[in-house]
Amino acid sequence: MPPFPYDLLEPNNTYDLPVSLEEISGLTYYAPNQFAGLNDEHGRMYVYDIKKKEVVHRVRFAGTGDFEGIEKVGNEIFAIKSNGNLYRFNEDVTGEVVKIDTPFGSENNIEGLGYDPITENLLIALKDKGGINGKKVKGKSIYGFHVPSKEFIEAPLFVLKDKDVERVMGKDKKIQTKCIMVMGVEFTCCH
Repeated sequence: MPPFPYDLLEPNNTYDLPVSLEEISGLTYYAPNQFAGLNDEHGRMYVYDIKKKEVVHRVRFAGTGDFEGIEKVGNEIFAIKSNGNLYRFNEDVTGEVVKIDTPFGSENNIEGLGYDPITENLLIALKDKGGINGKKVKGKSIYGFHVPSKEFIEAPLFVLKDKDVERVMGKDKKIQTKCIMVMGVEFTCCH
């Protein structure tokens, strides 16, 4: 296996973000030299330009809440709250913000959002209860939302069993919870 391509303890660059992004939660590629992020407590997207070292675009798309993930897919932005509320809007904010019904609730505690361009699925990572619609899952689950068909996939795409997490991370549940999202959805270990 090739070595990990980044030294997480010695970054190449650091950026001082504005106070509005003190509670940043979720990042996505936006454009060359730009990423979009969310303020964890407010339904606002901020586009940060790493060359200009400033926020160059802001979009308010929802009220307050616990926002956990953002992904740009084509010219659409998807943002998700920990309670499962999923929002979709155009990057230029033309048209309306659409709230998409999901099978998730606050007991699932959504922790991350990613995108797989090969399957065209949004990847939704659950931090707590892994099952939905009355089905039980033992472990941490990642579900899919197929963007072209606008349909949720009812079975988890990935499950990381609790016993496997414990074997690798030890019995400390706090460490397990922080490090579980390394699975490609959200990286939170370095907070």
